[in-house]
Amino acid sequence: STVRIMAGGTYVLSGTLNGQVVVDSATSDEVKLVLSGATITSSTGAAIAFVDAGESVVVLADGTTNSLTDGASYADTTSADAANAALFSMADLTIGGAGTLDVTGQFDDGITSKDGLVISGGTITVKAVDDGVRGKDHLAVTGGTISVTAGGDALKSDNDSDADSGYIDVSGGTLTLVAGAKGDGMDAENDIIISDGKVTVAQAYEGLEALNIVIGGGTTEVTTSDDGINVSAGSAAATTATTQAGGGPGGGPG
Repeated sequence: STVRIMAGGTYVLSGTLNGQVVVDSATSDEVKLVLSGATITSSTGAAIAFVDAGESVVVLADGTTNSLTDGASYADTTSADAANAALFSMADLTIGGAGTLDVTGQFDDGITSKDGLVISGGTITVKAVDDGVRGKDHLAVTGGTISVTAGGDALKSDNDSDADSGYIDVSGGTLTLVAGAKGDGMDAENDIIISDGKVTVAQAYEGLEALNIVIGGGTTEVTTSDDGINVSAGSAAATTATTQAGGGPGGGPG
């Protein structure tokens, strides 16, 4: 029930698999998976896991509907690079195309990259018990229609060791985000930059939270139970933000 891809190239996946697709190629390889009417359901871990590759690409074939569902429990939860999402990648991950993808993360996250994550197209629906869509170095959305319902954060980028990483960049697309009771709609360790597109945070505890937030275009609508826009990076930075903002909305700690 496990399909293993051991070399770079383009692979077209269609049909139904009760199991996993595991990509384990050389770190210099680009592996492109074209989902063309694929339904993958795993009971022991991620539906698709790029455990090693130089570049990971998922293309949603035009006119097709695809779905990925992970297990409610994972066989491996202790190793340093253990997968934690229905669609998981250790390498830079790009998702594009004009098809539809439904992702259900029953264990933890919906879509996770341990490097950078770019979404350039497709109609993508994510439901996850914790974070919906998560990149480490960055999470960039340049197109597509994305709907996320998450128990934790809807969108997240969490590299806190590099000042040039840990950012969310939205320059296109349409996003509808619902986060959990204590989750953020968009949570970046360093920067959130919205230059175009439509972002609707329909429900969250914090709407947008990052060290720096720039909204330079597009349409952004936020509905939250706490702060709509919160410039915060720990207690010291949050205190400074509170003083400068005069205690207004988004000035308090996250």
